[in-house]
Amino acid sequence: MPKGTPSPLREYARLAPTRAAVIKGFAQGLADRHGVTVWAWNSPYSGGWELDWERASGGPTKEQVRQELADDPAAASYADEVTLCPTWGRLTRKARELLEPDAAVILDTVIRAESCLTSGSVSADVWERFTRSSTLSPPGGAV
Repeated sequence: MPKGTPSPLREYARLAPTRAAVIKGFAQGLADRHGVTVWAWNSPYSGGWELDWERASGGPTKEQVRQELADDPAAASYADEVTLCPTWGRLTRKARELLEPDAAVILDTVIRAESCLTSGSVSADVWERFTRSSTLSPPGGAV
């Protein structure tokens, strides 16, 4: 066989799954087994994976997830590269709690800055209308 020619046995060989595929598969399995939402993120800062999940009654604890990770034949080799319960997970869970009905009030306001009015800078009529109400009326409008 000439050098550089692919082996005819290559079609029978299977490529190993990537670390990303293994960790994402573990996260999906964790979600399926425990009925919780799981977040998996590859940190560009550490180069490792971070994994967290929503806390629900009967859901897994950090120790249970660590044990499941160690017991998983594919993911166990990456266990040292996976951080469980990172800080952002707590923030994500808190933000989700605030989105529940009756949990939070969102107030969206717009503040409109008016020109600074002084008694010497406007006509007496405008000054009287301004000081009589908390807002200026539209031009020609009644107060």
